[in-house]
Amino acid sequence: MIGDPLEAAAVALRSAAKVLLACHVNPDGDTMGSALALGLALRPAGKEVTLACADEVPLPYRFMPGSDSFLRAVPEEALDVAVALDCDGERRLGALAPAVRRAPCVIEIDHHTGTDRFGDIVAVDSTAAATSVLVYELIRLLARPITPDIATNLFVGIMTDTGSFRFANTRARSLRIAAELVDCGADPYRIADHVYETRSYAATHLLGRAL
Repeated sequence: MIGDPLEAAAVALRSAAKVLLACHVNPDGDTMGSALALGLALRPAGKEVTLACADEVPLPYRFMPGSDSFLRAVPEEALDVAVALDCDGERRLGALAPAVRRAPCVIEIDHHTGTDRFGDIVAVDSTAAATSVLVYELIRLLARPITPDIATNLFVGIMTDTGSFRFANTRARSLRIAAELVDCGADPYRIADHVYETRSYAATHLLGRAL
């Protein structure tokens, strides 16, 4: 019996061949950063990885490495493991819920404390500032390298969920991981520029009307 849920998740992923990584509806930087980073870590290990989100990737996050690989619907095929990232309950999977449920092993990785838990393995840590913190720790447990693309995706998740390290949930744990991600190739200036300075024409026009 494995007592640590994150270690149990690592064991399940090591033995899996086909993995679904699912984001929540209205995706933010943390759910996408978590899924993209874990997918980039698993594929070189020989895993067949499907990334899915019921909603479209928002414009500010389309620079993230691998963001063009998200599917809106999951093909009807056998899965070994489905991982729900940052979902805080099955309802936030939206149209992906049936695909996640049909996997023989469902893993939840989250930092929210909601009571709507649905996974066979529930790796929830409310002391983590972002789910990306837990995914970083999971990738380390899997002994996978943190490439620049993985570092970028995880940094987006941690940065956005801490309000650029201004929110009360910012702790030394997050800052240490963020510093290591920079060492591994994440560029804080470039990431912040994409996330906070990118607006569609329609959004810019609406802001102008509002002002």
